[in-house]
Amino acid sequence: MKNIHQNCFFIFIGFLICSILTSYSQNLSDVKILISESQNQEALEILTRLSKESQENSECYFFKGTVEKRLYKINDAINSFQKSYDLDSALIQNLSEMADCHSIIGNYQQSSKIYKKILPNFENDEQVQLNAASVFTTTEEYPLAINIYAKIFAKDTANAYIARCLAKCYDNIKDIPQAINFYKRTVALNPSDLLSANRLCNIYIEQNKLDSALAVTESYRKIDSTNQRINSTNAYIYFLKKNYPEANTRFSQCYANNDSSFFTMKYFGISLFTEQKYDEAKQVLETAYRQDTTDFQAINYLALACYHANYRALSIHYFQKAIQAIYPDSTVLSNVYFNLGHAINSYTKVDCKDAYKAYLNAYQLNPANGEALLSLATCTDECMKNSKQALEYYKIFIKQFPNTSNPNEPNLVTNQTYTMITNRVKYLENQKDKSNK
Repeated sequence: MKNIHQNCFFIFIGFLICSILTSYSQNLSDVKILISESQNQEALEILTRLSKESQENSECYFFKGTVEKRLYKINDAINSFQKSYDLDSALIQNLSEMADCHSIIGNYQQSSKIYKKILPNFENDEQVQLNAASVFTTTEEYPLAINIYAKIFAKDTANAYIARCLAKCYDNIKDIPQAINFYKRTVALNPSDLLSANRLCNIYIEQNKLDSALAVTESYRKIDSTNQRINSTNAYIYFLKKNYPEANTRFSQCYANNDSSFFTMKYFGISLFTEQKYDEAKQVLETAYRQDTTDFQAINYLALACYHANYRALSIHYFQKAIQAIYPDSTVLSNVYFNLGHAINSYTKVDCKDAYKAYLNAYQLNPANGEALLSLATCTDECMKNSKQALEYYKIFIKQFPNTSNPNEPNLVTNQTYTMITNRVKYLENQKDKSNK
């Protein structure tokens, strides 16, 4: 009788366990259906209950992490995937999901660490490989990313996205030949890829391969003739080729198409200045200046345009602004002071002593600036009436910049001007001798 009771008890326990397992399996099946139907919140409620009822089921935690990830509860998802992996280390998918979660919340270093560990197990899973390559790119581990992208591209050479990823990676490690190669492939596969076309163009410009750069912009313009970035770059290339009439035409078209960006206005203005269209250059460069008051090159050309267009007071103002904007490059700054001195000299309402100060600054910043030295000598002589100091400056000029008959050594001034300088030196020396007596 006792044996009968024991058997009944074990049968009951077995039946109970089977019922629980059947119920558990049914619940997981329900979860899978809910996940497939994107009913993530409902699935999470069931999984949360199941995880409390059964602490040792790795599959439950894997699904829980999957749903939490879908609901952007990323930290919870990481914990669930980790719990699942701790329960069953054979379920390696947990690690790839954890790596992806870490990348989502910006923890790229941890994501990279996990991917390096698990990638050999996912050689045939292209999505995991791509996710890893993206993380390696973000962590600037470009050789690792290139290795992945290259394998994928070898299987699918018509994949424009992978070609572009390879181009950017090679670009970042300064392997310019390979960068050019893959940017060209990218543009060939996807001619409307603006970023790749623009970057390829800029690389050619950096290498002074202007015809190649121009070809890239012209090809893109056949697809989209309205893109402001490509059109302004196209005009800029003509500017770099010193084809200023064509550059002006192209920049003018950019402006007509509502492109009044600083880049366009700056180089449009400089191009107009080079063509001696000073009034137009002034107007265009003023538009650029209103957008950026710190760009030395734009301000300097604006000042020069004002000077040549006879806006003398305005030219002085902008030359002073240029001095404030210039980086501490003594040679360039010397030229700015020299131009400021000229502008002041030509404007009768300003004391010529201000011109003297400008020329003196120009000479002190760059003693090799012969034009500044001669202007300083003349201004010291005629404006400051300091004949003794002027004589010293004239002598330095004659010694440093002698006129020669050698055609390979062009003279700084004409023979007539040089004769006037030497005659002035003789006169001042005679006056000095007389005063000494």
